[in-house]
Amino acid sequence: MRDSRHVSPAPDGKEKLPDNLKKDISRILFDLIKTIKIVSVYPDNNPLPAKLKESFSERFIDLIRETGGLSFNIGKGEIQYQGEIVFKDGEADESLAQLFFDAGITVISFSNNFGVEELNQFFKVMKAFVNHEKGASDLVSLFWQTNIPGFDYCTLEDLVLREYSGEMVVQVSMESDDSLEENRAEAMIPARLSIPAYFLTMTKVLSIRTRPEAGRQY
Repeated sequence: MRDSRHVSPAPDGKEKLPDNLKKDISRILFDLIKTIKIVSVYPDNNPLPAKLKESFSERFIDLIRETGGLSFNIGKGEIQYQGEIVFKDGEADESLAQLFFDAGITVISFSNNFGVEELNQFFKVMKAFVNHEKGASDLVSLFWQTNIPGFDYCTLEDLVLREYSGEMVVQVSMESDDSLEENRAEAMIPARLSIPAYFLTMTKVLSIRTRPEAGRQY
């Protein structure tokens, strides 16, 4: 990593991204949505998306290696990197944040082992989703099914799970009303959560798809 890329302290004490790094990240995100659109419009054997993917892949993977990995927070109409806005949605064909946000995705991450093959898988998933292919209406499900190495994501469901059951050790063995409080403590049910609310929460938890744990980072 070049010295000019190092994060520097801002006047308020928070680390600030170097301008050139911020510009590079903003540019790569702008090129990402453009590449997704082109790849989604043309057939796989068309030379235009193939060349575009090749050019983008080289720059994107170089940036991942240089930064040690990229993790983006997805908001409504904007994307942040290390607390700074690096992309804002513009016209309809530049709505990268909305594409993920509307699907319920709040974080996307690319680690050092994300390479060309993984990027091709990523584009394949995005193409299926953008084109509303059969069985491709849920972007989160597509990512879960594909399980792309080096790519991670966080959803609104993950935030709910973390809030209510992140550290729970659930032991549903409440044998009688007399042992209710004992079992509440044993199951580590938060005090603010009533028993009916707890069962409602756990029902939702158990109904949520189980995703592979390997490589998941939050």
